[in-house]
Amino acid sequence: MAVDEKGEIVEGAGRVLPARKLGMETIPAIRLSHLSEVQKRAYRIPHNKITLNSGFDLDALREEFVALSKLDDAILLFTGFETAEISDLLTLPELPELPPELTEL
Repeated sequence: MAVDEKGEIVEGAGRVLPARKLGMETIPAIRLSHLSEVQKRAYRIPHNKITLNSGFDLDALREEFVALSKLDDAILLFTGFETAEISDLLTLPELPELPPELTEL
């Protein structure tokens, strides 16, 4: 998350609600006090574009969700995923391991 010199969020607003729901009183942030209003607005565009273009390693995401679900099922509700998405992710079939001759280049 990034904030300006007045403490107003420049980017990362989507992290505030989940952090508050988790009981966090403070959220780590960087201060971008050197940016003009125009620069702040321009800064948001590539940040949001990167977010839109990013993807997930579904296997790694699934592993993380499985691990979290074993520790605290309720915490999954604060990940930004809908309940149906979480359920779908946790019920994905395991992919079979390929024989070595198919994995070697």
